[in-house]
Amino acid sequence: MTTHLEGGHFSGPSRSGNEVSKPRGTWTRASFELLKFLEGRQFNGAPRAIRIGESGEGVFSYMEGHVASGAPCPGYVWSKDSLVGVTKLLACLHDTTKGWIPGSKDWLKIPGAPESSEVMCHNDAAPWNTLFRNEQPAAFIDWDSAAPGTRLWDIGYLAWHWVPLWPDERAKEHGFVELSTRAARLALIAAAYGNGITCTEILDAAMSRQRAWQAQLTEGARAGVAAYVALMAAGSGSGILADMRFTTGHRSDLLAAPRSKKVF
Repeated sequence: MTTHLEGGHFSGPSRSGNEVSKPRGTWTRASFELLKFLEGRQFNGAPRAIRIGESGEGVFSYMEGHVASGAPCPGYVWSKDSLVGVTKLLACLHDTTKGWIPGSKDWLKIPGAPESSEVMCHNDAAPWNTLFRNEQPAAFIDWDSAAPGTRLWDIGYLAWHWVPLWPDERAKEHGFVELSTRAARLALIAAAYGNGITCTEILDAAMSRQRAWQAQLTEGARAGVAAYVALMAAGSGSGILADMRFTTGHRSDLLAAPRSKKVF
């Protein structure tokens, strides 16, 4: 029996037994190649690539666990342990792919993305693409947006949605009220990731990712791409602009020495 799964703006997934199928996209073979590489390197934080189907669809392993979506998310999603765990999972992805040169060039294009192959980026490491097991981050799903890039480019996106860099009204739905709490979470991401990367660099990268996603959404909707048109109709465009205003307006607060060690 085939079951349609939630999520996937660009390619709606469906499940049959222990396999997940995603319709063919220009990026399918590129993301398939990446997942094959990760399997060979024994990186366990991603689905396994099984085959490319007759219609060009990607077929991947189904991963048991819980994906955080909606509001509010379960409390453990925003715990200190989860924040450290998801940051280290991203760091492990980057360390595993450092120096790897993929054969494919057909990645999903993101406006403003760095012309770099320092590491492979997931590019959408948000709570709704993080699989939890035993209340801990275990894997990232939905690799459609993956592409070569830089560590900061990927960490910036993670910070955007895990600090989170959202206006107070939305953040409060998930239990975040004080800016000092989010400043502490930004500092924790920097500490957990390591590599000498600073809070200022991460915040600047997050702002770059917000601008890039706004440009990607606007350009895609203007071109008539169904996924982007639907996202714009659902209010994503105005939502990203609100995130940008929040991040810019509270930059100094977010970079201030945390007044509290509470991060959840």
